[in-house]
Amino acid sequence: MDDVIEEIKAGSLVPNGRLSRKANLFNWLGTYGTAGLAVKLTRKLFGGLWVGGVMRLYSDRLEFEPNALNQATTEGDLALKVYWKSLVKISCRSGMGTGVLDLEWIAESRRVSSFRCDNLISVARKIEELAGKAGARRITVTLS
Repeated sequence: MDDVIEEIKAGSLVPNGRLSRKANLFNWLGTYGTAGLAVKLTRKLFGGLWVGGVMRLYSDRLEFEPNALNQATTEGDLALKVYWKSLVKISCRSGMGTGVLDLEWIAESRRVSSFRCDNLISVARKIEELAGKAGARRITVTLS
């Protein structure tokens, strides 16, 4: 396995994220309880659930791994790999509390993965640098 270049505490937006049955104390909490209503509101406002974890940058890819709490309480496609060669756009936008880093990439179809982290601009520049070294073509970068 290749070496991690940088490890960053981050949050990832999981479009299909939902509370797991384990997280619902009596299975009614997720539907009618405070936690369930908060999750539904978050999904509606943000287009998914924000999941905390670690973003790791490698020479050829980014990997996101959710933290243990989110692994235990959240269902959906939580872990993520984005290969630099598939990256087409990097953009930073403002968000509540921290900025948001959007990575647009192509796998079977065009996808956007969103992350929250500290030092957003420097992380975006590092990703741009790594993607360029890995041979990504024509990356659009928008830093604001």
